[in-house]
Amino acid sequence: MINVGDSWQPVSLDNSYGSMVVVATVVLPNQSTLPVVTRVRNASGSSFELRVQSTTGAAAANYDVHYMVVEEGVYTVANDGVKMEAVKANSAVTAENNNWAFEARSYQQSYSSPIVVGQVMTDNDADWSVFWASAPTSRTTPPLSSGFAAGKNVGEDPDNTR
Repeated sequence: MINVGDSWQPVSLDNSYGSMVVVATVVLPNQSTLPVVTRVRNASGSSFELRVQSTTGAAAANYDVHYMVVEEGVYTVANDGVKMEAVKANSAVTAENNNWAFEARSYQQSYSSPIVVGQVMTDNDADWSVFWASAPTSRTTPPLSSGFAAGKNVGEDPDNTR
């Protein structure tokens, strides 16, 4: 866990990664806290940069952020002690409150009750967006063992071009 504000903060890691995958989530201490999303950029080697960004454009205070970093790839219990996969994907569409556009994705191994987490790992656009995942057939159903849908979402931001 790290305490992060709305300025880019370098995060140094103990290990170096050839193809780093970062997932970060902010801890909102209560319901009245300003809503923010985590932003990641320059993830390579043994570091990345992290900040929080308000969804309203207001200046954000510091927040505790949990993060996980792994090498992109497929992991098995036999070889790695855990069954999971870490994948980078380019998203060509942006979802928003009136258009839940998504891209169908598949797993590289089988899962009975998958949990899908993700992160927008670029700063290609100064405006915020956030990762989301669901079943490929319904945005209100969690990912299925047969596959999932994923993408970036901008909620009710009237500027939904990313």
